[in-house]
Amino acid sequence: MSRTTKSKPKIVAKKAASVPESVERIDGRTARAARTRESVIESTTRLMNAGDLRPTAPRIAEEAGVSLRSVFQHFRDLNTLFTTAASRHFERMAEQAEEPLYEGLWEERVRALVRHRAVYWESIANVARAAELQEPFSESVQALLKANRKKAREGIARVFAPELKELEASVRKDTLDALELVSGWSTWDTMRTTQRMSKARAEAVMAKLLSSLFAAVSE
Repeated sequence: MSRTTKSKPKIVAKKAASVPESVERIDGRTARAARTRESVIESTTRLMNAGDLRPTAPRIAEEAGVSLRSVFQHFRDLNTLFTTAASRHFERMAEQAEEPLYEGLWEERVRALVRHRAVYWESIANVARAAELQEPFSESVQALLKANRKKAREGIARVFAPELKELEASVRKDTLDALELVSGWSTWDTMRTTQRMSKARAEAVMAKLLSSLFAAVSE
C-alpha cells in the first residue's frame, strides 16, 4: 500500500503595493514647490533684516537661488510676498520673546515688560521699518500692522490690569493710550534711530516713562 504525503501549503508573499510613478512625480513636484516657496519667503525676510527694506524681485530670486519666474509662480505680486514674510517674522519673533509678568509688584511688571518689548522690537526692527514704508500703499500691510498694534495694546492692558481696573473709564482709556504710546514700536524706533540711544539706554528711558505714568495716575 503506497503512502501518500501531504504537501505543505505554499506561503505566497504578498507584493507590496507599489506607488504609481505618476504619483511619485506629483509628490516630488509638490515638495520642490513647497521648498521653493519657503526659500523665497525666508530670502525676503533675510534681505529686509540685512537692511534692504524694499528688496526687488530679481534680488529676492538671486538670494533664494531660484528664477525670477519662480517668485511669481508662488506669489502674485511683491506686496503679497512681503505681507506673508512680514507676518511670518512677526509671529516667530513674538513666540521667541520671553513673556512679560502679569502678577507681582507693578515695578517688577514694568521692568519685565520693558525687557520683553526691547527684545521683540529689536528682533523685528528692519521688517517693521519696511512695513511702515509699504503701509500707505498696501491694505494687507495696513491690516497686518493694525493687528500687531492691537496685540501690543492687549498685552499692555493685561500686564497692568490690576491698576487699570481701579480707574474711572475715561481715565482708564487715557492711561492705556499713554501706556501703549510709551511702550510702542514707534517710541522705541525713535529712541534707537533718531535719538541714537543704545539698547540699554532706550530700555532705561522706557522704564522711566512707564513709571512716571503710574506715579501721575496714583496722585
